[in-house]
Amino acid sequence: MSYLGDLFSQTRSPARYRFENKSPKNFVAHDRNNNVTNSSPLAVQCSQINETDFSRFTSHFSPLKKPAFTMAEVLITLGIIGIISAMTLPSLIGKYQFKVFEVGLKKQYSLLQNAINLAVYEEGLQYCYTYHREGSISYGAERGDCELLENFLISSLKLKPYDDSIKEEYAKREIIRSEGGKSINWNCDYDTYISNARVYGTNDGTIILLYRNFFPALFIGIDVNGEKGPNRWGYDVFFMGLSNHNDYSNPSPKILLTDEFCSIIEKGGRFARTILRNQEVDSDTDRYW
Repeated sequence: MSYLGDLFSQTRSPARYRFENKSPKNFVAHDRNNNVTNSSPLAVQCSQINETDFSRFTSHFSPLKKPAFTMAEVLITLGIIGIISAMTLPSLIGKYQFKVFEVGLKKQYSLLQNAINLAVYEEGLQYCYTYHREGSISYGAERGDCELLENFLISSLKLKPYDDSIKEEYAKREIIRSEGGKSINWNCDYDTYISNARVYGTNDGTIILLYRNFFPALFIGIDVNGEKGPNRWGYDVFFMGLSNHNDYSNPSPKILLTDEFCSIIEKGGRFARTILRNQEVDSDTDRYW
């Protein structure tokens, strides 16, 4: 038989297979002895069909195979995966949210500090900062340029007045303290700063709070995602002020946005310094920037 003939014999259809097996040449005559009967090949093949699975792509029969997994096994596996997901997803989501808040703080800090630098070096607004008095544990403040500096920030950053009711979302000092929060200085009157602050919104949805006071000279609050929440200090809201950072005893043109004089965080939150320094844990020993 030729190769082409072999090919057709290997790929014959089930119909042709049945037709060929019905041919008389495949039958074996009964013996004259009625007590002895020879089974025909067709009968043998029929009995095998009940126990085998026919593959149209091959010229042979394949034995039936047991499924790899039962339905019960699949359901048990899915249940285990669900339990593991329920245990790990909240942690992953929390870490992701923290990362989003970090990016937001770093962006707004950069914008604010750059605007402050412009005000100092191009507008000559050098006197709006808090400093550490020489020979004393108390702080002092230079406030002569604070109003002008505040107006400069509003103009350069294109800040727009925002609804004051957002301030009610921020926790009070004593509540934060009683619930295990932290503060750079518990003597700072955080509640007064917040309640009297002027609220502004940015084009990207950030909320900025500004308040001129004796101490700190200019309070700047940053809510990196606006009203979206959680609106918690040290999570998406940060308390900062201006410092004469180069030399606490002598006035200097450099003014730094920092949290070293007044800052507060709720339990589980992080100070702005921790995030801006790319640290995972707050440092209580390195207070000044």
